[in-house]
Amino acid sequence: MSLDISAPHRPDLIYAHLPRVAEALEMVAMGFELAAVGILLLGFLRFAAMFLHAEWRGGLRADGSNGVNSARVLLARYILAALEVFIVADLILTVLSSSWQNLAFLALLVLIRTLISHFMEQEMKALEGQQSK
Repeated sequence: MSLDISAPHRPDLIYAHLPRVAEALEMVAMGFELAAVGILLLGFLRFAAMFLHAEWRGGLRADGSNGVNSARVLLARYILAALEVFIVADLILTVLSSSWQNLAFLALLVLIRTLISHFMEQEMKALEGQQSK
């Protein structure tokens, strides 16, 4: 049996007893996912503006720090914020999901997003450490 992620999450138990609540929670999760995409788009636009500005100025600031690294740190912050919002959406969908296969899939997504967040935070700290030197 394969997992069809394109189909709506409609486990029998929750939808049988609380169909309107379950549908409302699906909409809330979708809202969180859209908000996360918005955060990513905003972060990319700000990154692109900072990156182009830094390149236009030659990349180095008067204090010797790299403007491109500042743009990368900014983008990483937006990505981390979006990942946190995506995790909230995943948790809501996990509550709605009663199949072990869907739970395992959502748990794997949360694990992957958490690992990405961890490693991005480490890289962001390293970049900020380079800027403070």
